[in-house]
Amino acid sequence: MKPKTHFMGLLQEGIEKEGEGKWADYKAAMSYLAEQGPAAIELEFQMLNTEEEEELTQVIDFFYVALDRNWEYDLVQAWLCLFLKLQSQEITQHKNLALPLERLEKKQSESWIRLESMNHNAIYLINMFLGLNV
Repeated sequence: MKPKTHFMGLLQEGIEKEGEGKWADYKAAMSYLAEQGPAAIELEFQMLNTEEEEELTQVIDFFYVALDRNWEYDLVQAWLCLFLKLQSQEITQHKNLALPLERLEKKQSESWIRLESMNHNAIYLINMFLGLNV
């Protein structure tokens, strides 16, 4: 069994802190990852105990909450990409992760649509202020 990483410890603390609420408080885990360099984040994701489905589920839930609360979209997307790249084989071995992953995919799509809409609105306003015909 692999030792628990600092990141996983923060995720667990967030879950315990929130109790039986809808979503855990992952602010500390988010701040921790944001302070780390790329190599440290990769190491955190590589050190996950992939034999335990619960750890993978907690990480997937972390990404869901981060997207749902609109935390640092670009960072979350980069971390999610890295997590999936490193753990894709292990994830496919756990059939019970299908539902959390489908939920995450839906939330990611919703987040992208929201950002795309905001970008279109910003471009429209800029063109309007510049007197360009849209």
